[in-house]
Amino acid sequence: MKNFRFQNKTDIRFGTGRLDVELHDAVSQFGSRVLFVYGGHSIKKSGLYDTVTGLLADLQLTELPGIEPNPKIDSIRAGQKLAKDQDIDVVLAVGGGSVIDAAKVIASAKFYEGDPWDLVKDRGVTRWKLQQLPVVDILTLAATGSEMNSGSVISNPVTHEKLGTVGPNTPAVSFLDPSLTFTVPARQTAAGSMDILSHLLEQYFDRSKNNDASKGMIEGLMRTVIKWAPIALKQPDNYDARANLMWSATMALN
Repeated sequence: MKNFRFQNKTDIRFGTGRLDVELHDAVSQFGSRVLFVYGGHSIKKSGLYDTVTGLLADLQLTELPGIEPNPKIDSIRAGQKLAKDQDIDVVLAVGGGSVIDAAKVIASAKFYEGDPWDLVKDRGVTRWKLQQLPVVDILTLAATGSEMNSGSVISNPVTHEKLGTVGPNTPAVSFLDPSLTFTVPARQTAAGSMDILSHLLEQYFDRSKNNDASKGMIEGLMRTVIKWAPIALKQPDNYDARANLMWSATMALN
């Protein structure tokens, strides 16, 4: 086995019914000025938007909607401006991996005076020197594992680049409620499941020798996805299927 360092400070809140009881305190412990980052209209259609805004009604929410899949640098720039102008205390990301990726870079960009693309193209070197806002997230799609790692992938349509960047912090608190993925369409469920498997296979076929502990964990996660993904496709509101996929996604890239 190779030498490594492992550290993860994300507070995982897994299961149903936790938002009503725990979200307010999880966010407000960091302050009252909240940048609420989300994607399209799905959280409004599902009622999650109303739930979140209702639970945090006494806090100062500044919204940044419209985060794209493979988030664009212009969204990060908009978030940087809002974070500075509103002196944001904490970033709340509600969505899938792209929303959480964007939130993590915005959390760094508040403390950077230049263009946030600098924080991406240097692969995170500058981010490690900056202060970071805490990020709290509510996951709505099992796929990338962004809810418990420090990486982000950001795209720049002008330069035709899509680059990864790594910061010093993982999300402070992540809410993983499998029931929030009941409404994920079959196509996205299948794509997310393949994303999980691809992350696992990338690590499985490395060149390290005698790493049986890691290989065994990867094999177990792959078996889990292979078992439960078809069930989730046939029974989208099957809690155990969604729960196993969600936790596998989180562990696959962590």
